[in-house]
Amino acid sequence: MQNFQSILIAIGILAIAGVLIHGFLLNRKNKLALKAEQEEKESEQIENIESEQSSATIKEDIEHVVFSSTEEKDEPEMFEFIVDNHQNIDSDPVIKSHSTLDHEVEIGATQADIELSPVNNDAAVKDEFNNNQEQTKIQNDIFIFNVVTREDKRLGGHELLQFFLTSGFRFGEMNIFHRHEHSDGTGEVLFSIANMMAPGTFDLDHMEQFSSQGISFFLTAPNDKISVNKAFDMMLRAVEQIADEFNCDVLNEQRELLTKEQFIEYRHRLKQYS
Repeated sequence: MQNFQSILIAIGILAIAGVLIHGFLLNRKNKLALKAEQEEKESEQIENIESEQSSATIKEDIEHVVFSSTEEKDEPEMFEFIVDNHQNIDSDPVIKSHSTLDHEVEIGATQADIELSPVNNDAAVKDEFNNNQEQTKIQNDIFIFNVVTREDKRLGGHELLQFFLTSGFRFGEMNIFHRHEHSDGTGEVLFSIANMMAPGTFDLDHMEQFSSQGISFFLTAPNDKISVNKAFDMMLRAVEQIADEFNCDVLNEQRELLTKEQFIEYRHRLKQYS
C-alpha cells in the first residue's frame, strides 16, 4: 500500500512538472511570435517612411526644375518631333503621306546583310531568303536617338540629373539611367540613357562635375515583356523634351541629323513588334 502511494506521488510530480514545462514552452513560443510580429511592423513602418522620403525628394526635384521654352527655327535638314500622347505618330499627316510606299523594307540597325549563294533553283533561293529573314528577326534590333548640344556647348551633370529624376529615370545596371514601366523604378525596363561620350557611363557620385556633348537614348527589341511600340513612343517624347529643354539636335544612330525618311524607316522596323 505504501509503495502504491509512492507511485501515485511520483506520477503526480511528473504530471505537475509536465504541465509547468508545457506552460513555459508555450509562453516562450508566444513571446517569440509577438516579437517577430513587432519586428515586422517596425520594418513596415521604416519602409513607409523611406517611401515617403523618396516621394518628397522627387517632388522637391520637380519643383526646382525650371522648364525653358525655345523658339522654333527653320531647319529643313532636321526632323521636328511632334508627339501627341493620345495619338499614334503614324496618323500624322506629314508621315502618312509617306506611308503608301510601293515596297516596304524592314531594316534592322544590328541585322546582318543577307547573303544569297548563286544557285539556279528559284525555290531554293526563296527558301534561303526566308530562312535568313527568320534568323534576322530573332537578333536584337536597337533603336537609337543621340541628343547633342549645339555650338560646342556641353550638358551639365546637375541639370541632366534633375531632368532624369523628374522624368522618371532611375540609375541602375551598367552605370546608366533606365526608364521602367513605373516612375518609381519598378517594372520592366522600357528604354535607357547612356553617355554619348566614352566610356558611355555616368558617375552618380560626381554628377556635379560631369559634362558631356550629348547623351544616347536606346531601346532594344524584341522584348515580349513590354509593348515595344509604346516604349518607343515614350522614348520619343523624352527625346523631344530634353532636346527642347537644352536646345539640342537629335541625331540618328550614325550621329547624323535625323531625317523624315529615317524616322519612317524606324516606324517600318517597329511594325514587326506590334
